[in-house]
Amino acid sequence: MSARDEQESIQSLCDTLARSQLFEFVWFGYSDECIRKIVRPLAHSEDRSGFLEAVKTALDRTDCEDSSNIALQTENPCWIRELRDHSKPMPIRSAALERGYTSVISIPVNWHRRPRGALTLYYNDPDCFGQYVPDVLTEWLRTNRFEVRRKLGPSLSPEQYEAELRALIDIVPQHIVLFNADLLALHFNRVALDFYCFTLE
Repeated sequence: MSARDEQESIQSLCDTLARSQLFEFVWFGYSDECIRKIVRPLAHSEDRSGFLEAVKTALDRTDCEDSSNIALQTENPCWIRELRDHSKPMPIRSAALERGYTSVISIPVNWHRRPRGALTLYYNDPDCFGQYVPDVLTEWLRTNRFEVRRKLGPSLSPEQYEAELRALIDIVPQHIVLFNADLLALHFNRVALDFYCFTLE
């Protein structure tokens, strides 16, 4: 994938996640491998509130420790469920809270086994998600889901297509059940499974 295609795929992912109405603002930060730090936003969803400028200002600081940098440096998701209660102040926190963004998830992204950045998602309901969302997003990105929108279609095998759709509906916080034409249940998303105490099997 060329650098342009890569950026377009990341931009498409940011837009898709924001349009889902589950997240208020989504951005991908590109890292400097030498210093292991997010240095600039490479792509972001629509920014009506001017939050991106606060992100850029924070990234310019040498001591910037936000969720995206924590995810990058630990190589694990950083999920701050309630920014208001977070014990360690972060440069971006006050700007996020001013805009009603109460919670944030950052997922590290590796390409060719090298840390390249982090995908960060802000939302406004701390009780909206459980631990399954960071886990699903991590697995989605780990298996190169940046190309999900471009690849959905004839180029995917039926098994790959089904896996893509399951990954997408598992992010949704409402109960989703897929039925066939005979009204037999084919799939429950993660929220529905947890609620009914079912396993997928």
